[in-house]
Amino acid sequence: MISYGLFLWHIAVLVTLDEKGATEWIPGPPFVVLTIATLIVATACATVSYYLVERPCLRLKYWLGVRARAPACGLVSPSATLSGRR
Repeated sequence: MISYGLFLWHIAVLVTLDEKGATEWIPGPPFVVLTIATLIVATACATVSYYLVERPCLRLKYWLGVRARAPACGLVSPSATLSGRR
């Protein structure tokens, strides 16, 4: 459930931890320290963003009655899309 949030947050967390010197205030090999710290902090950020942003947006989508529509055959040609036909 939080995998997309991990994808979104991990680079920002990694860069922030590196800039703040996480490898200096946590003992151990720098790569391992940064990897584990990033995993922990990014997981926390992803969990919080899932519960505070994604879930309410998903509920709002169903409250408004927005449904995703798939094409009947599964594929749409570019020319049909440009002309407005499916």
